[in-house]
Amino acid sequence: MVRLVEGCKDANEHLVKHGRQSLLKTVENASDIKIEGIFTVSDYHANLLSIYEHGQQRGVTIGHDNFDDLCSFETGRLCIVTGFPSSGKSEFIDEIACRLNIRYGWKFAYFTPENYPPENHAVKLIEKLTGARFKKGLLSESDFISAMKHLESNFFSIIPPEGFTIDNILERARYLVKKNGIRCLVIDPWNSIEHHFENGSNETNYISSVLDKLRAFSQKNDVMTILMAHPRKPERVKGGLSKPTLYDINGSSNFFNKADFGIIVHRDYEQKQVEIEVAKVKFRHLGSPGSAYFKYNVINGRYIPMALYNGVLNEIEYDYTNHLADTSKPDEPEYLDFTYFDETVPF
Repeated sequence: MVRLVEGCKDANEHLVKHGRQSLLKTVENASDIKIEGIFTVSDYHANLLSIYEHGQQRGVTIGHDNFDDLCSFETGRLCIVTGFPSSGKSEFIDEIACRLNIRYGWKFAYFTPENYPPENHAVKLIEKLTGARFKKGLLSESDFISAMKHLESNFFSIIPPEGFTIDNILERARYLVKKNGIRCLVIDPWNSIEHHFENGSNETNYISSVLDKLRAFSQKNDVMTILMAHPRKPERVKGGLSKPTLYDINGSSNFFNKADFGIIVHRDYEQKQVEIEVAKVKFRHLGSPGSAYFKYNVINGRYIPMALYNGVLNEIEYDYTNHLADTSKPDEPEYLDFTYFDETVPF
């Protein structure tokens, strides 16, 4: 930006009053105008210096060591989760949400029509948070009230009355960022969004544009977005179904290409365990691909990490502690059979 000598309204007046050399020197010393959207290293010098001094820091973790070794999360990112029906995709997303909420105070907004009405989803969240089956006599009244208060200020449901378009969903999510400070938006599933192709747009281009919109929303609002998307029809193999990949998601390879995190939830009926495969972590300081194995607790919906000892997976004891109250583990109810892994359980 050119700053003329005081009293000169334009370059011509400056030239008349102070001469050609003065004007040339003034132009030569002019400062640049800062253009929005253009950056130089000086704009992020402090952050770069911090990385130089301390290294790139891992993100937040859910507290299951076997999964944490593979993946840590941070805001401004897009996480894609996939898996076949009844594999536990939505339940593992809830596991992530509840544990990040308890460990770091992250607040979550959900667009999840498959859990409609919202009280159905609230039941699942309360069971995960309290560790108790949602039933009078098994969940105490005081724990129920405490959980209700916690959900009120930490978990929010998005159900746009004018239609389930991506713009309507993101409009509500932006409001919740400003009003309630949510740190994560969950869209579960992709096929519940009302998709409207513009004239001349094909499915691949449309998916690409929506994923770009979700990434831009995440970055601009400093939140993480978790998107659950179904894969194509599975193949039957010994022990159940073949494990899908992120490239198997219906519609486009962009589900893999544009994800910052890619997670596959696969249920192994023969081994009676759930494999959580971290198929993609875009930035190496946040993790690396690999698999973690879990048992699923049908009583409270929690995932139980399994550790590998001498090539054999051993399950860790079931957790019934109230994560909201931080109470000690109660005695194991006698009527529960923890070898139970019913194929009909819809998780």
